[in-house]
Amino acid sequence: AGLAPWDGVRWVAVAASPEATHAADITDTLDRAVDSLREHRAYLAALGGTMAEPEPFLRGMAESTGERFGGRLA
Repeated sequence: AGLAPWDGVRWVAVAASPEATHAADITDTLDRAVDSLREHRAYLAALGGTMAEPEPFLRGMAESTGERFGGRLA
């Protein structure tokens, strides 16, 4: 249609990549993330299973990622 291509995207962030090159230390903020997710009761109820309880789910993910990036929660 004669329009110039949009070149606005410079970075794309992807979570849980097995080839991640960096991570953010969330050691001091994990509890706030858990509290925030816990407020989404209908969402968690619909998930069910192990993902329905935010603390072990989020902590497990953060520990797993942290092992690859210096041992802190990430």
